[in-house]
Amino acid sequence: MSFLIQKYFIILWTIISGFVFIFYGYIQPITIINDGVGWDGTQYTTMFNYFKSGTFTFDLIFPFNQRPFVPYIAYLISDVFNLDMLMSFRIINLSFNVLNVYLILYIFVKIFNFNKINISFVIFWFIFHYLGSFRILNNYPYLTDSVSLSISLLLFISLIFNKYKTFFIIAIFGVGVKEQVLPIILILLISIFLKSKIVKKDLNKKQFIFLIITMFFCFLINYYIKHYGFSNIEIGSSIKTILSWGYVHLSNPLDFVRYLVAIFLTFGSFILIYFINFSYKDFIINIKEDSYMYSFSLAFLFFIFAFLAASDMERVLWQAFPFFCIFFLSSMEKLNKFYIAFGFLLSIPIMRLVSLIPEASQALPLIRKSDLYMINDKTPGDTVGLYSWLAEYMEIGQVASWGIYMIFIYLILNKIYNLTKNDSSSL
Repeated sequence: MSFLIQKYFIILWTIISGFVFIFYGYIQPITIINDGVGWDGTQYTTMFNYFKSGTFTFDLIFPFNQRPFVPYIAYLISDVFNLDMLMSFRIINLSFNVLNVYLILYIFVKIFNFNKINISFVIFWFIFHYLGSFRILNNYPYLTDSVSLSISLLLFISLIFNKYKTFFIIAIFGVGVKEQVLPIILILLISIFLKSKIVKKDLNKKQFIFLIITMFFCFLINYYIKHYGFSNIEIGSSIKTILSWGYVHLSNPLDFVRYLVAIFLTFGSFILIYFINFSYKDFIINIKEDSYMYSFSLAFLFFIFAFLAASDMERVLWQAFPFFCIFFLSSMEKLNKFYIAFGFLLSIPIMRLVSLIPEASQALPLIRKSDLYMINDKTPGDTVGLYSWLAEYMEIGQVASWGIYMIFIYLILNKIYNLTKNDSSSL
């Protein structure tokens, strides 16, 4: 019976996710910026057009020239099924979004066996949140977010079950989707080494050497794509990119308020409940297990990426969502379900369920002033468009409003938790 419940639980949510993506495909308008391809989309569509006709429609730049595999798959779909570029990318987005839901459910149910009510709250958030790829990829379809998340999840599952051949194949393919595969393998190497020190056991040399070999081959593929994949492209430097964005994000201390709000808008009450209920002892016990160590490593990596390696930090932070939720769900196991449901209900306004993603009312984010953005600080911010939904760019008054709401939810949940922690059944 338990097996049947697990099986149909996963299938049900997976099917629902497919219909949700199709639904938003019908009601969500596509951005009109750059003739409907957006910003990063100029790079992915120009690679698509290069594969199709041998010509670039936009100037191809670093780091996007390292990511040809998704545009190439879209080109193959277009060529084989005689579809246009938009439909080809939408098929990829639909397929990998549904796959992501299945993989996340597989991890939560089959590997960790978390409570299914709690899982349902998390999956609902993942599918319907405006930062999630179910909504954002229908507004901005020319991205690789869904595919790159699939790569991370598949690498995680493969390593958990010691499926080294599978891990190697996924990594080799994934490095051509997004270069983040290289730091993913590196952080996993570090986590394996640290775990051996924490549990005071010998290092798993077979696993460690395998990851080094895999990273070496991925490096070779990445090097070849960067230097020989497309001609007349400036090679660029990932380290320089990290240092540049890191300087932008860390140079203004007041921006840390934005970052706290960005984290809250991404994770909602889940992260507040986690810290209210945080147990250092439980954390140490969990981190000694491979599954928790790997998930913590990947969550930490994407957290660093979000704040040091890119703009649109909420979108990058979203790549860490499944791995953070492993810890959220673990801490929620011992909590009253009505308490969790109440916290979830308080977070629903964050999701903007009744609103469609708006068009940006400015051509570029006009809040931040830096050499990278080249923004005139006298220009008012985007108060009603897309950037008014992102804490990194929204006006300070909107940041303050969400910050106050975050504190409000925290105080309520913390008060209830303290009143009932000795008798959760009384909630």
